[in-house]
Amino acid sequence: MRVEECSAILYTGPSVDEMRPMMNHHLYSEVEELRALERIRLTWRLFRDDRVATWMKAAVPAIAALYLVAPIDLIPDFILGLGQIDDLSIIGVALFAMTKLLPKLAPNAVTSEHLSEMRGEAVRTAPNDQDSAYVETSFRYPDGPVNEAR
Repeated sequence: MRVEECSAILYTGPSVDEMRPMMNHHLYSEVEELRALERIRLTWRLFRDDRVATWMKAAVPAIAALYLVAPIDLIPDFILGLGQIDDLSIIGVALFAMTKLLPKLAPNAVTSEHLSEMRGEAVRTAPNDQDSAYVETSFRYPDGPVNEAR
């Protein structure tokens, strides 16, 4: 039996071609096309957003912190210079991983909202129950005297 026949017998779910329309490739390709500073900015915005799960925001920094405090290193710290560069490189790799992973792990609606705001487009979101008690508005004080109601 060939591998394709075995996988066809074992896997009864939809094929990749059937799943492709369900995937949001447009958002992923849009995030991948961002320049480095825009990607860092998007990651920072997602990191500060309460709608993104805390475990998504804490996973990569926690792994990097565990490596930094662990007594086992790729290059031991007693080798002057190289041991410290090893730790700095882990911080750089963690930051790079955050800019790659967080936009993909965050909810698509939140990521697309932040992308739209970064481009300066108007974003319209559906209010949730907490927002229904508040009205967000802007106002300006007039420069001259204000006519009072009589």
